[in-house]
Amino acid sequence: MRRWLAALVLCAAALPAAALDVPGLMKLLAATSEVSKPYTERKFSPLLVASVDSAGTLRYKRPDLLEKQVTKPRSERYRILADSVVIERGGKEQRIALSSQPALAAFAASLRGVLSGDAAQLQRYFKLAAGGTEEAWTLELTPSDDAIKGYIERVVVAGRQGQVSRIETFESSGDRTLLEIP
Repeated sequence: MRRWLAALVLCAAALPAAALDVPGLMKLLAATSEVSKPYTERKFSPLLVASVDSAGTLRYKRPDLLEKQVTKPRSERYRILADSVVIERGGKEQRIALSSQPALAAFAASLRGVLSGDAAQLQRYFKLAAGGTEEAWTLELTPSDDAIKGYIERVVVAGRQGQVSRIETFESSGDRTLLEIP
């Protein structure tokens, strides 16, 4: 009996992990209500000889606060609120209404929607395709609106379990931004 049970356990361990679909991935991501982690970001452009690198802390708090505190190369803070983006730089604050900038609204939705596991928010702007397993998944966001396609070609998000580890944004201009969260 013990041999049979041991064989069953070994067979189960040898089975491939189940493929993850969009609803399954959103459920994993939705389990996180708050996160604050260091990040590194590299911006690549065909117009630049080298990447533009930055680092800082990325903070998300449900339902709709997303904050990027840049510490390198200079101090800046970006906050995505319910209906606006606030940029703080050099002691000055600039507020941009998301309703006035469709591409910015889509980008904000891509970040918030992924971190909150909100498929409906993501699907307002993007077509979604998930791949991989809970241990190593990807989510590709492709703009569904022509106006947004003029700015964003696609966003590829990768992670493990309910944690995002990488967000890569491919812009229509040929620029690419890679945000990594260890």
